[in-house]
Amino acid sequence: MPLIRPGGGALGWAAAAAARRHGHLGRFQRFYSARVSDPLRILFCGSDAFSCESLRALDKVRRSEPQLVKSIDVVTRPPKRTGRGLKVIRHAPIETLATDLQLPVHPLDSFRGWELPLVDGEAINLIIAVSFGLFIPSRILKAVKYGGLNLHPSFLPDLRGSAPIQWAIMLDRQHTGVTLQTLDDKAFDRGLILSQTPRPGIPITPDATTADLTAQLAAPSAAMLIAGLRAGLHLPPLSPLSDNAHAPQPSFHARKLTKQDAELRWDELLTGSWSCEDVGRRYRALGPLWGRTASLVAPSAASNGLPQQQQQQKKKRNVPTEPQRVILEKISPLPQGHFSAADEARICEAVKRVASGEPPAPSAPSASYANDEKQSPASQLPPLSLLEIEWEMEAADADNTPRRYKTYWIPETPDKSNGRAVCVLVAVQQNDASGPVVEYTPCRLGVESMKMEGQPSRPASELVRYLGARGPLPLAAAPTN
Repeated sequence: MPLIRPGGGALGWAAAAAARRHGHLGRFQRFYSARVSDPLRILFCGSDAFSCESLRALDKVRRSEPQLVKSIDVVTRPPKRTGRGLKVIRHAPIETLATDLQLPVHPLDSFRGWELPLVDGEAINLIIAVSFGLFIPSRILKAVKYGGLNLHPSFLPDLRGSAPIQWAIMLDRQHTGVTLQTLDDKAFDRGLILSQTPRPGIPITPDATTADLTAQLAAPSAAMLIAGLRAGLHLPPLSPLSDNAHAPQPSFHARKLTKQDAELRWDELLTGSWSCEDVGRRYRALGPLWGRTASLVAPSAASNGLPQQQQQQKKKRNVPTEPQRVILEKISPLPQGHFSAADEARICEAVKRVASGEPPAPSAPSASYANDEKQSPASQLPPLSLLEIEWEMEAADADNTPRRYKTYWIPETPDKSNGRAVCVLVAVQQNDASGPVVEYTPCRLGVESMKMEGQPSRPASELVRYLGARGPLPLAAAPTN
């Protein structure tokens, strides 16, 4: 049975298949099959902002082309209680949009015992899932005439899984794309690939965040879905895509993210498994990161150089005794040469002295936090203020030597940065014969804002100075969930 060009004339099956495989939907050319689709009664399953763009596009087609899309019902997850005390009810963005579009909404946490709705006495005949999260069981898919379609924001099979956008950023992918596939009745992201962004794909900018890339991919995804429906890609017999790429494709499982993925692994940085750029990408993908810490070392009131009146005021402060975490925000790797050679040498020497248990400079009043007034006039650093955060863990080397990992925070002056503090990392290995051995990495991380867990964000340089002046404060070793 021939395909018909929009301008008239027949198009052979082989030519049509070739057109579909080579840029057919990249340019969104329309090839209409003589096999006529029933008007689509769609069950749309979605959740987030990425899926909202596809629902908007489908609703626009429903209004303008009822012969293609007759109706849309929306399935989404029920509202969730969130925030402190679980007092805030959060609705999924797709539910809010569906309500605005006056579409029927079916909140659903499980398909167990659930039956497909009827639309004016007629059955749903196509399921479309975009960023949904729940697995749609076989009995539901088999009850629908045209089965199911799914939009996935990656070049499948690469980045198959629940977090393809975040992993694309963390893995430093230079390009990404969108895939239109069938819904498999046994596993996520294992369906037949019907359409895919032509290679090399959509560029990922060097400073892209998850929100940026999600917004960048949402419109092309919606356009691919609409073009696929108009092209009849959902109609049997299906014509899977087979040769979109000329180069070998990487394949990485974009597994579900956990809180541990947002851990800033100082040991990985020190051993070279991570670079500063890796930390920057992880922050752009996941947002605020946290560091595994065991104690925060600061001077006592008697040795920090504060006037006696300020020391007495300090004793009256309500210093929490429960373990807390410092959450790091607005993280960026600093390029080599950020500090002058003189400043770099000064930082290195001070950090090594403190890590070895000595004052940053011979005249400094404290071993863990000091104001070194003897900086050269050419130096761009403020008086060197070091806040030390440390923890212990077993080393990964053959002799399993314990190391104490320490981070040092240097607040920059306001005119040099927007409240930024610079983080320096070392590991200290105790050697009975020769004393402490300091392993030092040149990696520099700039952190513009930080917060104590449960407290509002503050400029990092301000919080570093505040913590350094208030005395020891215990920090949680790791989140419990």
